[in-house]
Amino acid sequence: MIRRVRVRSDRHLTPAQFAAAVRKSGYWWLRDAPGNFLKIGEHRGDQPFDVELELKVEVRYTLGVGQGRDAIRQEVLIAADSAEAVMTVERALARLRALITDGSQIQADDAAARAADSTGANLHAIRNRRLERMRELVRRAEAEGPEIGKFLREQTETPRATLDAKLAPLFKAWNALNLGRDLAAILGA
Repeated sequence: MIRRVRVRSDRHLTPAQFAAAVRKSGYWWLRDAPGNFLKIGEHRGDQPFDVELELKVEVRYTLGVGQGRDAIRQEVLIAADSAEAVMTVERALARLRALITDGSQIQADDAAARAADSTGANLHAIRNRRLERMRELVRRAEAEGPEIGKFLREQTETPRATLDAKLAPLFKAWNALNLGRDLAAILGA
């Protein structure tokens, strides 16, 4: 399935970085997961990328410009219901927060079900339902986590200390869910 989406970068090269770029490395490019470059025209890297493109849904693309320390790489993934295509640090952290929110909701639902079951007759079924939902949540975290962690580590403009400060409360919240998994290990941090 192909969708026409607006692909926008949240960063770009400085004029000095663009001037120092070798040949075409100062211009934006887009590559799909197998490594094939798509024709997107010439767009200067010292200006934010903002173009409507027809891209396949659920295929991971990389939007890039520059080289070496000046390189900018951003993940582009078109979800069937997504309005935004380019991954940013804030969107990556929001995905982690969503996992934690889902985990908190599972615990809240479990507490409500236990409170409603005054006789304890359905305690086994309630426990099994909570465990199954938690296992599914951990599977989601293990599937998305390494990709999010890799993306966060690749952000050269985000100092490690700043990123760690944003992740620390998420690690704490995740561990408070008692999932038996370390979010830092899932992220590969």
